[in-house]
Amino acid sequence: KLEDGETGDASIEEQPFRLMIKAPNGAEVPVIATSQETVQDIKQVVSETAETVEYSCFYLEYQGQRLDDSTELSELDLEPESQFELFEDEYTEREARLHVTRLRDLLLGTVTASADVAGLDAGAPIFDTIKHPDGLESDTVAIARSDADDTPSSATKGEKAKKGDKAKKGKRSDKKTSENEQPAEADDEAEKMRAAAANHAFKDFVFDEVPAFSVLSTERAMQRLRLPLCVRQLTVSGWNPVPRYRQLQGDLLYLQVTTLENQSYQLTCSRLGFYVNSSSLSRFNPCAYGETHAGQAGVRSADFYAAHSLVTLLKRLSPKFAQAFDELQAEMARREPVEILPFVSSEQAATPWLVRGAENRGPASYDAGRVQDVYLRLGAQAGDSMRDWNEELQSIREMPRGNLSERVLRDRQLHKWHSEFAEAAIRGAQAVVEGEMPALNPSDAAEQHMYLRDNIFYSKGFDGRETFAELGGDAAAHVATGKDVTGVRLLNQLDVEGLNTLGSVVVDYRGVRVVAQSVVPGIFRNQETTQIVYGSIDSGATVGSDPEFHKLMEPVAKALHFGEHTVQDASGASHTLYSSVDVKGLTGTDGRKYLLDLYRMTPVDVEFLESECTGDKP
Repeated sequence: KLEDGETGDASIEEQPFRLMIKAPNGAEVPVIATSQETVQDIKQVVSETAETVEYSCFYLEYQGQRLDDSTELSELDLEPESQFELFEDEYTEREARLHVTRLRDLLLGTVTASADVAGLDAGAPIFDTIKHPDGLESDTVAIARSDADDTPSSATKGEKAKKGDKAKKGKRSDKKTSENEQPAEADDEAEKMRAAAANHAFKDFVFDEVPAFSVLSTERAMQRLRLPLCVRQLTVSGWNPVPRYRQLQGDLLYLQVTTLENQSYQLTCSRLGFYVNSSSLSRFNPCAYGETHAGQAGVRSADFYAAHSLVTLLKRLSPKFAQAFDELQAEMARREPVEILPFVSSEQAATPWLVRGAENRGPASYDAGRVQDVYLRLGAQAGDSMRDWNEELQSIREMPRGNLSERVLRDRQLHKWHSEFAEAAIRGAQAVVEGEMPALNPSDAAEQHMYLRDNIFYSKGFDGRETFAELGGDAAAHVATGKDVTGVRLLNQLDVEGLNTLGSVVVDYRGVRVVAQSVVPGIFRNQETTQIVYGSIDSGATVGSDPEFHKLMEPVAKALHFGEHTVQDASGASHTLYSSVDVKGLTGTDGRKYLLDLYRMTPVDVEFLESECTGDKP
């Protein structure tokens, strides 16, 4: 059914494409995509598929033409059923690091690399306990639910039991299948499935009581998974960084791996892929092992010790790795997506006041690569960590949202951005409280210190400028920071086009509240280029009422039931506003309109004012 003003063209755009991706290993991956999705989205699906999980650095071709990652499928002349070909691409130093990092994440299974970033013992999601731990099929629950409808009478049960006994006797005697044996075996199988479904993860679970740590703890949840061990150690080699003369020959990174067979290998990542080199712990020899040891006993051909993917190479070097890795991928494929994908909401400390003692906590296993994770993800100079968080957020919000596919893609990108921003903000807030981040204004009082790292602005939840001196001081400022996040959430829900908010996260760590926000373009430059055009920055002494900004606030006021009102500045001039004078609107150097300090977007309830703030009550 079309709304008023819509045409049937939208329904044509929504027709999905059935794509077939052919990989060099012979796998064929079917992908169903819409015209709004990009080639990068298709590559993401391919890299997450079990048959092609080994590929991370590749490109796609269609009809002999290499496809750009940012190209939308609507820009290609695709048939309803088209075929793409996957080709291995050359590595860069960054792609090599990401390939190793991705393999380490795959070996962890459902465990995220930063599971405890938000607390001492982050609350584990219950998604992994909804399905039966033995991995029964989903129709098991359906059988259990329909048990009441399909339950036969006691007489029928008796007849089936007799038929089942006769069938079993006949099977022992002549090994022939009778006509009555098939329904008996089906009934026995159904009974087993009903019994297994009744023994679900929430059996004997008391919902009115505080659950035990075995349910809350992320570590205990990971222990219940019993994921197979694929490799003993996978770390960056001590021969890094790559010498300059080897960089000119294509070397990007050196690795050290110890397999389950207790064999240690020194690996080289070059632009063409990974291969075993001839180095040892005491001698550097970057030449290929298959070439320097050719003809020796037990040494195979040179091609055996080289592969484009690290996964493929490890499968050749270690049969136990190949078996365990396939089992791990099968386990991941068996689980639901919500059990595998990391969600920030499920990584937050669900019960931060309920934690175990430090003596009961510690790393589960020795892993020298754990401390090298930052280098693998961000590089030697941490250049990959420098992200323009605000530009990313505003660009995502400006994505088209005319139909369902566009809105789903836009919301997916927003969720990903918020997840990554929240994790970065948590780490930065911890550094602020622990004194590991230098202040921008070290000469001011500690309550007024401001911090900047990785394009994220940090401040403490104190009344450093005495803005709330008459309202409660630091206690009022503590509440206002939470109200500010509530105001940002309200505006994000309204999603008014042309009106932008900042990424905001409030972190309480070791008794200190830290506010983390993305940076407004030009906020640290002179006030002439980034000025307050709506509201007041000095408690009403000067007030801005830009007509263009006032028009943008109209749908917000209508949705939140704000009345248009007039305020006067110190000079007596009148200004018409929709919001409180403390809500500030400014124009960044990027030309966008931003709304800040939204703690007065949720005014006190009128009934509360009339009942509590009367007479001598303040």
